[in-house]
Amino acid sequence: MDPSTSDVEVTTSDMEVMGNTEVTHRCVLGIDFGTTNSCISYYNHSKGVVDVIVNPQGNFVSPSCVCFCNDQEILYGEPAYQLLAGYSTTSIHNFKRLLGVDWAHYSSNTQLCTFFKNKGIDIQSHENTLVVKVDSIADTKIQIDRVIRLYLAWLLHLARNNTGINFTQVVATVPAYFNEQQRTTLKTILSELNVNVLRIINEPTAAALAYGVNGLGDGTPQETVMVIDCGGGTTDVSIVLLDYESNVYEVKSVLGDNYLGGEDLTWGLVDYVYQKHVFNGAQPRTVLTSKQRNKLRKECERVKCALSYSCSDKLFIENFTADAHLSATITRNQFYQCNAEWFKRLHDYVQEITFGYTESIDKIVFVGGTTRIPRVIEICRQVLGPNITICNNIDPDQTVSIGAAIQGYLLNNNTKSQDDSVILLDVLNITLGVETACGFMTPIVSKNTHLPATKTQVFTNTDDETDSITVNIYQGERRFVQDNYFLGSFTLHQLDSTLKSGEMKIRITFNVDVNGIINVTATDAKTGQTQSIAINKNRPDKNRSTDTLDTVFADNHLANQLLAKMELQNTLQTLEQLFHGSKSQLSQNHLENVNVFFERIKTIIQDCENYTASQLQQTRLQFEHEFHRLLMDTK
Repeated sequence: MDPSTSDVEVTTSDMEVMGNTEVTHRCVLGIDFGTTNSCISYYNHSKGVVDVIVNPQGNFVSPSCVCFCNDQEILYGEPAYQLLAGYSTTSIHNFKRLLGVDWAHYSSNTQLCTFFKNKGIDIQSHENTLVVKVDSIADTKIQIDRVIRLYLAWLLHLARNNTGINFTQVVATVPAYFNEQQRTTLKTILSELNVNVLRIINEPTAAALAYGVNGLGDGTPQETVMVIDCGGGTTDVSIVLLDYESNVYEVKSVLGDNYLGGEDLTWGLVDYVYQKHVFNGAQPRTVLTSKQRNKLRKECERVKCALSYSCSDKLFIENFTADAHLSATITRNQFYQCNAEWFKRLHDYVQEITFGYTESIDKIVFVGGTTRIPRVIEICRQVLGPNITICNNIDPDQTVSIGAAIQGYLLNNNTKSQDDSVILLDVLNITLGVETACGFMTPIVSKNTHLPATKTQVFTNTDDETDSITVNIYQGERRFVQDNYFLGSFTLHQLDSTLKSGEMKIRITFNVDVNGIINVTATDAKTGQTQSIAINKNRPDKNRSTDTLDTVFADNHLANQLLAKMELQNTLQTLEQLFHGSKSQLSQNHLENVNVFFERIKTIIQDCENYTASQLQQTRLQFEHEFHRLLMDTK
């Protein structure tokens, strides 16, 4: 069956809804689409509060899981999750990790490939898009975007059926470190479900809004809070200034990791139990079946949650093998030890983002189920001190959705109340820029710039007599474009080809809206030629969200080395021009000496990787001095 098949498609137009037209117009659904669980809320005008919508099982959060039982039946949420252990090849979950990801990115990301392989989810390629093989439906491969669309359609159906309101407007949240493709893809999928996406906001920002509007300040005119949003698949840490007197909530800084979440802790425990209690050095090595692996994962998830409230817990799986049960006592310290690297990474993020803010941070807001783990609180107190105030009076699984619903109310409410004046100032999560000479990433809109933002820089040509220039657009923090996300490109044509290198003036303008959606325009100052692009393609190149300081230092070393090489090349070009003007005054002997001199420079340029940046700079100064001495000797 073709991946674009509509046999398993569900559209919201088929769902019966009812409700008052005026209420429908004013109500906005806040959607927290999570990696492992999702939550939906709306501002209830009649009660004057935010209502979190329950699922059919009576719970406020629903697993982000879809089970294709057959070509006639699809299950969502908890029923799909309950079948996970026995239907690993038909129950699709963690699909948010694949939002806005194409095959080129997926296949080159070993961490992502291994994650889904371990879960028994068969991700394949179809024309560079991701599809998942579903064994319960013969020869069926379903596009990941379609799976996400089905799940989001179910959330809309759930909201409409439970409230009687035909929601047509939504505010959706994303992790702060979601790139532009992921944000655009989510907005596109929701738009295809015939809803108007009023805003896409960062999850930590939504959490700060939820706490701020609900009286976090306790009479304080202003305070700075650190928001730790640690869910099933991602972790974001943000610094937010809450000004209660002027009702301005300003995000100052964000930091995050799209591959650091509670699900990774679960798999760390799975690996520990397997190594110590299943394999335990036996030969031949015990290989788990897909069904055993999913049973073990489900039990480890339960134990992980239990260890947030007790120092130990009993892991037990009946008939794990043909002749034995699996039983083990897991302590909290064992759980911490087998996930030591995970907690170290979280500690590093908290320490990095609080640099310069340590004394001014008043409170910590915890968001996401993973923040219930006591070790997370311990890490925060290690960095910020034992007396820092912890805010967790709102259920961490519901906070983001509540904040999204409040933002929807503020954007769409026609009445004039104090809350209407709240101004939410979010920031750009990752730097935007263009490729320049030698593959450098030249930033135009820096990380943590307030949105919306418009930034312009003027560039010039590096080649003589060119009639076109291609603008390559990237997103990332690395010095070289090859290590960042490629977003798109366009070409300016019909330029003045008579101009020499450095004579053109190309104005490049980036416009980033409040949703983080990007438009780029380039204009040639002389001819007036203009070209633009709206970045809406799902083609991220690489993910460098977990770069180490060593990698950054290596970047800087190579960048400085290349800059020094370019300066030496420019010096050579200048000296050759001076030599050409004085050539007629030189003797044959002096001509030979100067030619040997130039060859020495060219040799060093060719072997520049063997020199440090400072050595190249010193060499350039020596050559300039030596050249002028050679010319003086001729007089």
